[in-house]
Amino acid sequence: MLNKIFDDEEQYRVMYEMMTKFSFRYGSVVSTSDKLEGVMAITPHDKQMSLWRIIRSGAFFLSLNL
Repeated sequence: MLNKIFDDEEQYRVMYEMMTKFSFRYGSVVSTSDKLEGVMAITPHDKQMSLWRIIRSGAFFLSLNL
């Protein structure tokens, strides 16, 4: 689905960084090892990505790059 929305690698990076910052603040971010070879960001199902939460998580300025 994201391949149809974003065709630029920079847009992918910004989108995933924004989702990771939001998940780090409100959900969970886990890694497979200390070297961060694989990272999984889990967004909470009971918290919506509202504008205020995006601003508080620090992802607002990243979203401006999209």
